[in-house]
Formats: sequence, C-alpha cells, structure tokens
Amino acid sequence: MKRASRQNFVPVVDDSDHFIGMIRRKELINYLYEHSDIKDALLEAVKKVI
Repeated sequence: MKRASRQNFVPVVDDSDHFIGMIRRKELINYLYEHSDIKDALLEAVKKVI
C-alpha cells in the first residue's frame, strides 16, 4: 500500500517474485473499499443522516 500511495501503477508479482502484471492505484483502492467494513459503516451513517 505504501508503494501504491506514491505511484499510479504497482507491479504485481507471484510467490516466486516473478512479474505478473501491473495494477492501477484506483483499482487497488476500489477493491479494498469494496471488500472492507468501511463501506457498510458509511452507508449506515448516511441512512442515519437522511
């Protein structure tokens, strides 16, 4: 994550450190958001305000 915060693209390697490809910072952030509890917490907070 530290590397992703400074670069637009992050290299992806397998367990043997072989290059697999690149991932964009936006894709990484979206994935982490979709798979975290913060999404549900934000939706609940918005519902309380509305």
